[in-house]
Amino acid sequence: MYEDYLAKALSNIIMAGQAIYGFETIHQKDLKNGASYHAQQAIELILKFCIYNNAGYNKNSNNIQQIRTHDLHRLIVKKFKCVA
Repeated sequence: MYEDYLAKALSNIIMAGQAIYGFETIHQKDLKNGASYHAQQAIELILKFCIYNNAGYNKNSNNIQQIRTHDLHRLIVKKFKCVA
């Protein structure tokens, strides 16, 4: 149902890889920053995919509310009840 999140995550992983390759080639520091950004975006999208496809999350609501946050700690701890 939320497979678009996985496609976007893969796109971000590819862009992170390209940025790392570019950094290794021309040693421009901003490319490492770009790689970090895209890696973080991929992780966020994969977490959201997992949350939305979680049976417990879907069981409690007929109208699933999209999570509007970039806070990875909140996504992991609040939604999955992980120990932090």
